[in-house]
Amino acid sequence: MLTSSTVLALALFGLPSFVQPTQIAQTSDRLIDAPPVDDAPLAPSSSDSSSSEPAAPADVPDVLPTANYSDGRVSIDYPISWLISVEPDGTVQILDGTKGSADEVITEIFVIDSPPGVLINANIDSFIEEGAAVGPYGQVTIDDQQAFTIWLADRPRTLSRAIATFIGYEDQTVLLFSSFRPENEIVEDRLIDLHSSFQKVADAASGDSLDPDSSLDPDGSLDLDSLLDPDSSL
Repeated sequence: MLTSSTVLALALFGLPSFVQPTQIAQTSDRLIDAPPVDDAPLAPSSSDSSSSEPAAPADVPDVLPTANYSDGRVSIDYPISWLISVEPDGTVQILDGTKGSADEVITEIFVIDSPPGVLINANIDSFIEEGAAVGPYGQVTIDDQQAFTIWLADRPRTLSRAIATFIGYEDQTVLLFSSFRPENEIVEDRLIDLHSSFQKVADAASGDSLDPDSSLDPDGSLDLDSLLDPDSSL
């Protein structure tokens, strides 16, 4: 669990060098130890073919075909069965499941006129203050930019689990915030793929990005509740 947001955010963006966020492991990085050859059990020398039945396949989520959403500012690949909704202020929502159901997922894309370090610091502090369990976390590269992904649990919301990814673009930050129920843990891999596919097509024109003075709390954290529909589960 994180206890110092400032140290973590500064570590991600260059300071201090002795504290670095953990690298999020990719599937190809996970190794399975095999027993030494000498210790491996010998195959039974029986003519009974019923003893060599194929192993049951591992329980892995189905690979879903994807579609692309692009509006001239941002581009993202999402499962083709999920829905896109664009709010009047330009905030993009990606939705899955029925509202109130166990498989409900809400992803929001925010483009904020604020440097990433300040925004990350304030939001981690805000998550901790609301009582959320913060972590694990790690540094990733998205759209050729440094990014910081945080897992959240036990948030005081119906959708109490969340994955937040902050992508730094000089004086702008893109925040992808996905929330879901604990029993829908299998969706995490799909959300990581969703976040990783993000691309910023062009700099947001004046008025297209969130005004930090209206969308940030006094402490600098993003006021997610004021940006979302009051009836949403986030």
